[in-house]
Amino acid sequence: MSAFALKLIALAAMLADHIGVVIQPLFIAQYLRMFGRLCFPIFAFLVSESCDKTKNLEKYAARLGIFAIASELPFDLFMGNAVRRIAEPPFIIVDFNSQNALFTLFLGCLAIAAHKASQDGLLKILRPAVITGVISMGYLLKTDYGAAGVLFIYIMHILPNGNRHAMQAASAACMSFYFYILVKMDWISLYYDYTRGFFRPQTLINLLSYAYMRLFSTVEPFHIKLFVCSALASALIFLYSDERGRRHKWFFYGMYPAHLMLLAIIWIFTSTLNGI
Repeated sequence: MSAFALKLIALAAMLADHIGVVIQPLFIAQYLRMFGRLCFPIFAFLVSESCDKTKNLEKYAARLGIFAIASELPFDLFMGNAVRRIAEPPFIIVDFNSQNALFTLFLGCLAIAAHKASQDGLLKILRPAVITGVISMGYLLKTDYGAAGVLFIYIMHILPNGNRHAMQAASAACMSFYFYILVKMDWISLYYDYTRGFFRPQTLINLLSYAYMRLFSTVEPFHIKLFVCSALASALIFLYSDERGRRHKWFFYGMYPAHLMLLAIIWIFTSTLNGI
C-alpha cells in the first residue's frame, strides 16, 4: 500500500470523524467517529516517513507550521469556540485553549529535525533536553493528542530499520491503547484533593487498584470500540509498501482547513436555524 493510498484512507477517516461531530447526537455519528480513529495514527506515521524521505526537511516543517496556523481559525469555528468568543471581551476570535492536530504533526516534525541535527558535539549533549522541550510543547500549547501525540511521531522515527514497519505498526497499536487509558484515567483527581486543595502521595498498591478500577470496573463499550478502531490503523501501516504513489501534497494540505471551514459554516447555519 502506497503513501498516497494511506493518505486517502486517513483523509476519509478524518472527514468521517468531523462529520460525526457535527451531526451528533444522531445514531450514525458514533460509527463515523469510530472510523475516524484511524486518522491520527496513519498521519503520524506518514509524517515520520516524510521526515526521512523529504529533500528539504526545513521546507517540509515550514509547510506544516504554516498550514497549522492557517487552520486554527477554521478549527476554532468548527469546535464552536470562536463563535462564543466573538461575543465576549476582549473579542479575540482565536481560542488558545486548544490547537488543531496540524500543530501536533508540526511539533513531531520539529522533534525529528532536532534528532537529525544534533548528531555530534554540544548539540548531541543537548539533544535530549531539546527534544523533550519540543514534545512538551504539545502539552503546553494544548494541541490535539497533546505531548503524547508528538512523542508518538518521534518514536515512529527512531525505531530501528530492521523490520521497521512491523515495529511501527505495533507502536500504533500501543499508542491507541495509551490514548484509551488517557481517556479512562483521571490521574489529577488521584493525586490532588480538590476539596482540601493539596496534593497527596500515593502508594504503588493504590495506583494499581485505581488503574484496575478505572480500566475494568467502569468500562464503556463506546470507548472500547474507539480503541479497537484506532488500533486497526496498525494493520494498514504494516501493509505500507514504502512507495509514495501519486503526488497531490497541496490537495491534502488544503483539505484540512477547507473542510473544517465548510463544516463550521454548516454547523453555524444549522444552529442558527434551530435557534430560530
